[in-house]
Amino acid sequence: MKTINLQINDHELAVLLGIPVHRLDYEQTLQRILEFIESPADDRCRMVVTLNVDFVVNAHSFMRHRGYPGMIDILRRAALVTPDGMPLVLLSKMLGTPLPERVTGVDLVQMIAERAALKGKSLYFLGGTPQAAQKTAEIFSSRFPGLRIAGIDTPWVSLDNTAETAALDQRICDQINAAKPDILLIGFGNPKQELWLARNVSQLKVPAAIGIGGTFNFISGEVKRAPILIQKLCMEWIYRIIQEPSRLWKRYALGLIIFGGLSFIALASSVIGIIFGFAGKRQAECQLDEDTQSVVMDCRGITFCGNYLRIQILEAAHHAEKNNLKFRIANVNPILKIQLLAHRVI
Repeated sequence: MKTINLQINDHELAVLLGIPVHRLDYEQTLQRILEFIESPADDRCRMVVTLNVDFVVNAHSFMRHRGYPGMIDILRRAALVTPDGMPLVLLSKMLGTPLPERVTGVDLVQMIAERAALKGKSLYFLGGTPQAAQKTAEIFSSRFPGLRIAGIDTPWVSLDNTAETAALDQRICDQINAAKPDILLIGFGNPKQELWLARNVSQLKVPAAIGIGGTFNFISGEVKRAPILIQKLCMEWIYRIIQEPSRLWKRYALGLIIFGGLSFIALASSVIGIIFGFAGKRQAECQLDEDTQSVVMDCRGITFCGNYLRIQILEAAHHAEKNNLKFRIANVNPILKIQLLAHRVI
């Protein structure tokens, strides 16, 4: 079999519950997005995800809860994933792969607007309520002179497979492409914005698109954001529930149960790996089996599922998908298999 050499950088990525998160601070994240704009990828729109607990809940099935089909694959294919949630930062530290800081969508969008104004770049607002999107545009135009708002569109989109939906999606994409924005901000909320973008990304001729959830509501003032002290104390979720208890208490309760349960299992499996075999090999061998047209990850001798191995498995799976090959993991011992399942990489 032929050896495949993968590009693994575990200093830049932390794989948390099967989702690769970039270990970048605000300034580094902003710089990466600007690089997307300056170096377009052959008319391919790059997806930026502001990951929080809701994303994890919507991506995974746990006990009776069922995640959205395909959501985990969408998150894994994103060009950039930021940790928009302190629980993710805390989990990364407990797993020994600390993220520098929380990078929230609300703050990031404002930084993008400021830098776009300085560099003569344009933004396109898609989604949110008409009032919130328009008010945000007015605030940005006043706060960041010279900022170009290429367009504002607040349609109600569906994720069904009807001809009407396909026609609406085409109209939306044509309108965006005609405006030629540098960055597309999508405020449909998770998971709709990511699912919609993944379905239409091939039609979009925008360097980068970011799902921003309810950011327009926060910036416009329709929803008040928690004071800085409460944010630093990781109690912003309590503040949100107080504002909208009937809408948000179930969402946060579900997040606590699902994310808490998944995190506990992942951490417990890592402890098992440390106790029973931390001294094992760190790196698996990745090979191409030409007879079966498959990429094979040989995990012989590995007993600990560290961050490096988690990245390696996701990269190998991506390599196989990109080249229309099958993917399988071979020679997995029981201790390692428990960890692979717990960390949601298989």
